[in-house]
Amino acid sequence: MAKGAGGVETAAIPSARSIHEAVTAEVARARGLARGRYLAIQERVAGVRGRRNGLDRWIRNPGRMIWAKHTELNALARARAELARAESQLAVRRTWLRSPEGQAYVAAQQHPYKLAAEEIRRADRTLERKDQAR
Repeated sequence: MAKGAGGVETAAIPSARSIHEAVTAEVARARGLARGRYLAIQERVAGVRGRRNGLDRWIRNPGRMIWAKHTELNALARARAELARAESQLAVRRTWLRSPEGQAYVAAQQHPYKLAAEEIRRADRTLERKDQAR
């Protein structure tokens, strides 16, 4: 909060950047979580793959080995799809914010603060003029 000349506190006008961050924060957080899950699955699969790659295991139980491979591939595909979906949602929101509709939204979010700040400036000028007139 900033104080005007009359000692009245004014609310800071939110920046366009802070509004953009507020609009994209949830999706960006989801993308980060999806990326983390994807990397964790990749590491887990790599570790399991290393332990399972022995030929003797394939000979002893080929059905189980094929099932395990399909499970790995499905887990990676689901994680990859989740990450792609999160990145797509973030891209859509960022594109929208650059569009005329998104810019109008940002301006509408700032408008009440700008009106309040202008009203306080007007009141400060009135007080200054009254002080000068005395």
